[in-house]
Amino acid sequence: MAKLSDAVKLKPEVETTTIQFLSLLGQVVVRRDERGIPFIHASNDADLYFAQGYATASDRLWQMDFLRRTACGELAEVLGPAALEVDKLHRIYGFRDVAEKLLERASVQTREVLESYARGVNAFIEQSGTKSLPLEFQVLSYQPRAWTAIDSLLCGLISSDECRMAAVLEPCESATVQRGLMRM
Repeated sequence: MAKLSDAVKLKPEVETTTIQFLSLLGQVVVRRDERGIPFIHASNDADLYFAQGYATASDRLWQMDFLRRTACGELAEVLGPAALEVDKLHRIYGFRDVAEKLLERASVQTREVLESYARGVNAFIEQSGTKSLPLEFQVLSYQPRAWTAIDSLLCGLISSDECRMAAVLEPCESATVQRGLMRM
């Protein structure tokens, strides 16, 4: 049986990495604590958001791509016909059109943040190459396309829609369960 002292021994080491890309304006250091949480130190905002995109992609690229594909109604391209109904529904919602309009209306500063973040995600994709991408891409035999500012907005939109639906459905589910228990 494992003891707490064993868990302490198995903790990952704190890791510090200096990110170096030609597009960076200054030095960027990413330090991950014992839980793997990244702490980013950059001398300017553009580099900070680039590093955030890079770090997020290194931890969650497949999840990001899955959310983007869900929002656009493109899951069937990689998951097959079983995902067509979900794709149709999300295309009807028009998340891509909404994201495009949001980006058009965004301030210059917001667009710059989203573009810097996207450059960081793309730097990770390019640096990873086909064989170093997350396992899900290899299993499903596809590569993610380049990340855009719109893709970040799509992820926000689909996530907020999921939260909204959870808030609507939770009381319904609760009421259904209560009615079922009352009948027992």
